[in-house]
Amino acid sequence: MIGRMYALGSAGAIFGALLAGYFLISTLGSRNTVILVAVIYFALGSVFFLIGYKQNAKVMIIPLAIGVSMMAGAQKMGALKSQCVTESNYFCIQVQDVGMAGAETRLIALDHLVHSINEKDQPERLHSPYVHFVDEYISLRFGGRPPKSFFIGGGGFSLPRAWIAKYQGKADITIAEIDPQVTDIAKAKLWFSPDGSQTKVIHGDARYELNKLADDVTFDLVFGDAFHDISIPEHLVTQEFNDLVARRLHDDGIYLVNVVDNAKRPLFLLSYVKTLQRSFDRVEVWFEPDPRQQGMRTTFIVVGTNTPLEDDFINAENGFERSWWRWPNSKLVSASANQQLPILTDDRAPVDKLMSGLLLSNLH
Repeated sequence: MIGRMYALGSAGAIFGALLAGYFLISTLGSRNTVILVAVIYFALGSVFFLIGYKQNAKVMIIPLAIGVSMMAGAQKMGALKSQCVTESNYFCIQVQDVGMAGAETRLIALDHLVHSINEKDQPERLHSPYVHFVDEYISLRFGGRPPKSFFIGGGGFSLPRAWIAKYQGKADITIAEIDPQVTDIAKAKLWFSPDGSQTKVIHGDARYELNKLADDVTFDLVFGDAFHDISIPEHLVTQEFNDLVARRLHDDGIYLVNVVDNAKRPLFLLSYVKTLQRSFDRVEVWFEPDPRQQGMRTTFIVVGTNTPLEDDFINAENGFERSWWRWPNSKLVSASANQQLPILTDDRAPVDKLMSGLLLSNLH
C-alpha cells in the first residue's frame, strides 16, 4: 500500500510539472495556476473529510469560511492580480507606458529585467544605454554600411527597429527569439514592424539556429542579448558556443554581448571574459561611467573580436548625450587571469554560482 501511494505521488508530481510547464502557466498564468491547485487541494480534503467524518460535517464550515475570507481579502488587496500582459512558456511579459512628456514611449520587461524602451515616432532614439552603445560602436567600425547581423534574443526589438529606419530597410538582420509571444507583443505594443525590410525573425534557440545555418553564412555582427531573468542561459556563455560564434563572423566581425553583474565583484563577467579570450584575439569590456549605474547591479558590454578599436572611450554622436569607457586591457587581463575563475564549458558553466551575490541581493 505504501509503495502504491509513493508511486501515485511520483506520477502526480511528474504529470503536474508537465501540465503546469506546458499548459497551465501559459494559459492561466502562475497566480491562477496556484489558486487552481489550492482549490483542488481544498476540495479533495473536504471530500475525504466528509467521507471519514459524516456526522461532523458541520465542522467544515469553519475552514471554509476562513478560506473564502482569505481569498476575498487577497482579491481586494490586488494580490491575485497579475502584473503580466501575458505569461508565456518562458516569461512573465510586462509592457508599461513610461510616460515621458511629448512622446509615446513604452518599455517591455521579461520577468524582472527591463529589456527595451521604444519610442513610437523616433525609432532611432535608443533609450537603453547598452543598446545605444552597440549602435555607436557599430557606426565607428562600419561607418554608414549596414552590418549583416545576427541577434541572439529580440526583447523589444529596439535596435533592429532603429536599424530598419536608419538603413531604410536595407540592413540584413536575423533575429533568433525563442518566445513567439515576445515577438507578437513587440509588434502589437512596441511598434516593431519588420515588413518590407531585410529583417527575419526566427523563433527558436539561438545556438541551435546559428549552428544549423549553411556553412558559408557569416556575419559582421553577432549581438547577444538573451536572458533568463538577469543571467544569460548557460549554453550561450560556453567556450563551445563562443567558438561557434567566431566561426560565423567575418575576419573583421564583432561579437557583442550584454552582461549584467555585480559592479564591485563581477565574478561571472571575469569568468566569461576569461572564456572568450580562448576564442577571440581581443576581449574588451565597456561600461557607462554613470555613478547611478554603479550600484550592486551594473550592465557591461563585452566585445570579442580579432580587429579591436584602440579607443579608450566613446562619446555618443547621436541621440542622448552619453559616453562609455573601456576597462583598461592590462587590468582586465590581470583580473580575468585569476586561477579560481573557471573556464565556462558545456560540461561545466556555473553561472548562478558566479552570480550568487547579485542574485541573492535581488531578494531583498
